[in-house]
Amino acid sequence: MTRQSDRRGRRASRLGAALVTLAALAATVPAGAEEAPLGERHVEERLLAPCCWRETLATHDSPLARELRAEVRSRLARGEAPEAIRASLVERYGARIRAVPEGLSLGGLGLGFFGVAVLGGAALLARRVPRGAPAAAEAPVSPGSPEWLKWEDRLDDELEALER
Repeated sequence: MTRQSDRRGRRASRLGAALVTLAALAATVPAGAEEAPLGERHVEERLLAPCCWRETLATHDSPLARELRAEVRSRLARGEAPEAIRASLVERYGARIRAVPEGLSLGGLGLGFFGVAVLGGAALLARRVPRGAPAAAEAPVSPGSPEWLKWEDRLDDELEALER
């Protein structure tokens, strides 16, 4: 087998492993599945604070953000649905208040980021795995032997270089 065909084989097996991983991840989230309402945190994380338009209501600390968080809590306590609360705040402040565009599932977005992270980790791991046949086990080096002194000198040189 030539070296080039060996590389192609390894590349194909990595690609296959990546595709299997993605397929397994995609199978965990059914198509079109929406997240179940989780209460006030669910609402606050999906709306931007209308005073700055940069942070969500869940993290922003301003009088208006505190007021809106209290409103969300009281409306949820009265039994109002999270979707109805979000809809009324969108009506009041406009579509810009949405931190997550309508129709975008955070589960799918999170799954995509997770998939990219897994593939990146797999690629890094694949680069670190030694290629070819494993090296023959070497006999241990005894202290004081010429081989030991060679490694000791090399270590001293590298430590000295680091100190500079």
